[in-house]
Amino acid sequence: MKSAYDKIRAPKVVIQKFIDKKNEYCIDGFAAAKGTIMFNAIESRYNYLIPGYYSPYMTIQNFSMDELKSGLEGMMCEVGFEGIYSVEFLIDQDDTYYFSEINFRNSTWSYAATKAGMNLPVLWAETMLKGKLEKDPTKKIEDGFRAMVEPIDYGKRVTAGNTEWGEWLRDFREAKCPFYYNENDIEPFLYMCRNWELLS
Repeated sequence: MKSAYDKIRAPKVVIQKFIDKKNEYCIDGFAAAKGTIMFNAIESRYNYLIPGYYSPYMTIQNFSMDELKSGLEGMMCEVGFEGIYSVEFLIDQDDTYYFSEINFRNSTWSYAATKAGMNLPVLWAETMLKGKLEKDPTKKIEDGFRAMVEPIDYGKRVTAGNTEWGEWLRDFREAKCPFYYNENDIEPFLYMCRNWELLS
């Protein structure tokens, strides 16, 4: 770093602490009315870490970090955002949260909000049409609500030799939100099975 600093011509240099990531923290929700209305539906943390990669197995809870709310509201208002978003933080070893990024889109993880009773696309559309949140759409999420991207999680845990097949199968059966399997619409799961190697 010192060698690089000696070659930099800029009058000011910002140096950030290296974050030894303990976990990641993600908030999924939506903003409406030019960012003046905001609803944070869920927060998620990974159940295990993969260096340089996201974890396909996570625990979902109701949004609880109220100390972040005003800052997030300020960002949404400043850009006037209307839509579904995913906000990500890195958690350091000392449990400090560092802002990472905002994805201004309906992310894969937001499907877990739908499974928990909070359909973000529908709630966002209704709020945009009415210009307000008529009532708090929060649904209580039960403890131990886990979501799993089945083929990737299998590859990272079972194929890689980190988890026994039986343990993985138990986790899959207990997951409240598998991202492919849905008994009311089985075709995505069948497609996944037919293309298992490609998707894992």
